[in-house]
Amino acid sequence: MGTAFSWVSTATLPPAEVLAALNLEDTGAAVGAGECEIAGAALPQGGYVVVANAFWHALIHPAKLAALSLKATVAGCAESENVNASTAFLWRDGERIWQLTHLLDEGAGHLEIEGDAPAQTASLLEQAIARHRTEGYDAVYGVAAAVAKSCTGFRYGEDRRLRFTRLVPRKATIVAGSAQIAIEWPNQRDELTAMLGRALEAILVPLGFDVRRDPRGDEFFRTRDDTTLTVYGVGYDDHPFYTCDIFISVRQNTVEQLIASVIPQHTRSSTCDLRLAKLEGHDGFDIKSIRHIEAFIKFLGKKVPALIERCGRVRELDRIVNADRSRIDGIDFLSAEGPIVLAWLAGNPNFETMVAYADSRYDRRYVEGETPIVQLADHLRRNVPVE
Repeated sequence: MGTAFSWVSTATLPPAEVLAALNLEDTGAAVGAGECEIAGAALPQGGYVVVANAFWHALIHPAKLAALSLKATVAGCAESENVNASTAFLWRDGERIWQLTHLLDEGAGHLEIEGDAPAQTASLLEQAIARHRTEGYDAVYGVAAAVAKSCTGFRYGEDRRLRFTRLVPRKATIVAGSAQIAIEWPNQRDELTAMLGRALEAILVPLGFDVRRDPRGDEFFRTRDDTTLTVYGVGYDDHPFYTCDIFISVRQNTVEQLIASVIPQHTRSSTCDLRLAKLEGHDGFDIKSIRHIEAFIKFLGKKVPALIERCGRVRELDRIVNADRSRIDGIDFLSAEGPIVLAWLAGNPNFETMVAYADSRYDRRYVEGETPIVQLADHLRRNVPVE
């Protein structure tokens, strides 16, 4: 089998800062490059290189490169002789400046150039294509490594004098609820989702939640009095960083029965769906390092139990869902019935304007007579007392 590897290097940061940004620890055990999953070495000309023994290893995940490049310019390369694929890149200030990618399957002269690549790229590519024509081998395969070397002075396998030591992922233990859970930097977003699931399990099971196991992410559910809650966490690969969020699906059974009595075709499984990030005024929670994961899990331990408690009370749920809004528009309109019934039961002063606006959003070509929202509101006014 041919070699396959990935590496990143910085010229100005001390090794300790490089490892901290990549969430790695140095064991101090001497190894050769490729003899273990991840190894690191100081470079003779200054700087530090971290090498992993796989092509497109998680070491060069954009979230890690972005985090490291906030501290210093980062260059790197990945090659696989098994499929004749190679890439090189440079990141600065959290953004990718350029990337080169060669795939033999796309042609012997293929080199995709993204961003403002170094000036020597064009001449190196031209020379490689000429060698391919005269000598027949895949010479363009080495262009990415050559460009990366021009930026760092390092090329995998060239300098046998480098002293590599074995690196391992940095792990941490954090208290979630009444339990301790081990966490480390995720290599894939699914691992971040699973980590959130472990944290939520420690927080929610003591609150009476059951667990529904799912390869895509565990769900936690509980029915208490008139309310069924379903909670789950999701990790996202939101380039260049990870993001995450916690979702709470609330089914208030009295609300749903009232809706079904007037609108039999109503088929929603929840009264409302809450996103923790949106409630906190964010699009999502950025995860740029293991410290962000630690902080987020601590935040969940304080925030989620109180939010769960509020979701079980109609007036509190109305404050969460409706606050002071008088319009239900956009995608919310598709699920306006639940929030509107909540507003009525809670005595929300914006009930009438919410009904009027939701009613105005119907396409009258498909509605005969009064809209379901108006029918529902009339039923509430005639038959249902405010709590």
